[in-house]
This record gives sequence, structure tokens and C-alpha cells, in this order.
Amino acid sequence: MSRYEFRPACAEDAAEVAAFNERMVAAGQPHRLSTEYAFEALRGVPADGPVRLSHFLCLVDGRVRGGVSVREQAFRLCGEEARIAFYGYPLSEGIINPEFGMTGLMIHKEIVRRYPLLYGLGVGSLDAPVAKLMTGTGWSSQPVPFHFAVLRPRPFLRNLVYLRVRRGVRALLDLLALSGLGNVGLGLLRLAQAARGRRPDCRGLTIELFETWAGWADDVWQAVADRYTLIGDRSAATLAALYPAGHPQIRKIRVSSGGRTLGWAAFSAAPVRGHSYFGDMTLGALIDMLAAPEDAQAVASAALAAARSTRAAVLVVNHSAAAWSAAFRQAGLLAGPTNSFLFLAPGLRRRLDPIQPGAPDFFFTRGDGDGPVHLWA
Repeated sequence: MSRYEFRPACAEDAAEVAAFNERMVAAGQPHRLSTEYAFEALRGVPADGPVRLSHFLCLVDGRVRGGVSVREQAFRLCGEEARIAFYGYPLSEGIINPEFGMTGLMIHKEIVRRYPLLYGLGVGSLDAPVAKLMTGTGWSSQPVPFHFAVLRPRPFLRNLVYLRVRRGVRALLDLLALSGLGNVGLGLLRLAQAARGRRPDCRGLTIELFETWAGWADDVWQAVADRYTLIGDRSAATLAALYPAGHPQIRKIRVSSGGRTLGWAAFSAAPVRGHSYFGDMTLGALIDMLAAPEDAQAVASAALAAARSTRAAVLVVNHSAAAWSAAFRQAGLLAGPTNSFLFLAPGLRRRLDPIQPGAPDFFFTRGDGDGPVHLWA
């Protein structure tokens, strides 16, 4: 009978992890395990900081056959503090070798046992194996709305892989881009949006780029934390760990009005190459943000204005809170199909009872998952 072992990864596992990765490569799978970091995009997070990153391995008869990463931090849950973990999804050799088909389920059960207050974020599709694993074991799921704003029509139309793969669409998009009709169309769209009152409004706002988080960020966090039913800690110490000063791609803005800080936003505007949705363009993405619900439109407008000052062809954002979806629409962003979903484990759902899954004031952004991955080359 095979002997299963589930434990934290360590440096001595490097050779076994490398062998596992070689088997995945040989089978044409892009996914990898690492003993050096739990999440590639969060590899700079200090080990002794407010965000704890852990990586676990599953061994069968002494050989690595899978692994999973977990990110744990403080949350505000119905006005109380709780330690909640993000589930980085299990990687199992079972996807290439049926002999280890149960490895993923074993990893899943072990993580749920160790971290009962657990959520998942992203995934890409409810048909993905990990999504089916979660929903099949009693997790709730809800879509995380997606919004976007086209900033530069020509590179956007020339690189929108999502649409260009469709028959007949590529030629139309090229025509719009090369003829200048894309610019005309964008202008007409903005006029139509403005006629409905949907446009960025930066009147009276002070928008400052900054590098270092300070006490004002704590003030914002303390003022708004309990305005949301479920929200991850966004104190200055946590933000400094996630979005440190000097990061080469992440830009941060502080938004104020009348001398009062309304909130902040962290975004990127960087080239991507061969992106599955955006091809080769400069992609703008709102990674994280915070403000009271009534100030969300001001922060959304400020972030859009900041992104327009870059070379980004498009600005994209996912956010679970209904107030922020309304704010993005009011600022002129468009809604699109989402590939991001929020999953809540049964233990976390019980802590939220009687609040139903899908509550409109759950606050989750890209920053609450495995970090700003796939946002730059």
C-alpha cells in the first residue's frame, strides 16, 4: 500500500520538485512547483510580515506527486478580526498520470482541514477541474465582475486575441484600427456614456503618485474596514508587504479631496507578450484599491485618469463589491465577461451565517489572490 505524506516544502525537496516539474514538462503541462516561493508574484513578501505564505508538498512513497500554496492574513469578517487563507489551488501529477488521480483530492482535504476559513479566487472557469473540486465539496461560488476601459484603440484592436481568433472578426478589427475608425468609435462611445452620466469625474480631487505607505493608509483602513462584510486587511504594514516601495511595475496613487484622503489605488501599466487575451500590448490593470463605498467613484475616476497618462491600451479590473461595480460603470468603464470567481469554503460560509454567499459587500480584488500575475511580460 502506498504511503502518503503531506507537509511543508523545504530546501531539501529541490531535487524531487525538479523531477516533478520535468515530468510535467514532458507531458506538455505548463504548471510548476517551487521550493523557493509559494506564489511567484508574491516572492518578495517578507516571511515575518502580516501576510504569511506557505507551500506544501504531497509525497507518495517518498516522491513528490503534487503541491499547493496558501496565503494567510487578517480579515475583517462581520466587524470582527479573523485569520483567513487564500487557497492557491492544488497541482497534482494525477493530471498526467491516472495512478495519482486521488492526489489532488487528498491535498484539497488536507488544506481544508488545516485552514477551515478558506477562500479561492480566480480560476478562469467554473468548468476548470479545481472549480469542480471546490463546488463538488460544498464550496459556494460567485462571479467577480470584470470592467474595462479602452484607452488607445489602435493597439487594443490589433491585439485583442479574445476576439481576433473568431472567424471574420480579425479583418474587421484591423480595418477599425488602421482606418482610424476605432478612434472615432471610441469618441462616440464616450459621448454616449457621458450623455448617461457615465464618465470619470476628477473635479476637486488631488491625485498623488507615491512610493511609501504611511499613516494615512491606516486612517483609511480604520475608517472603512467595517463598511464591508468581508475584507482583507489593508493596513499600511500589509500594503507595504504586498506593494512595496520601488516595485518596478506597480504604481500607487493617493486620492484626496478638500484635504481629506478618500482612498488609494495600486495599478500597473506594462507590456505583455503573447497574452492569451491581450496579445502584445501595454496592459493597464487595477490591482487593488480602497475607499468607502460612497467614495468609490472618485477613486475609480482617479485611477482611470492615472492610467490614461501611461502607454496602456486598456485598463482592466475585477472587483466583487457591488458599490465598486457601480462606481466603475459611473466612471465610464464597460462591463465584460468575467473569468474570475470567488469560492468560499464551508467553514468560512458557516462563520458568515446567516449572510448568504454572494453578498454585495464582499470586498475582493486581484490583490486578494495570488498577486498581479500575467500583467506584464
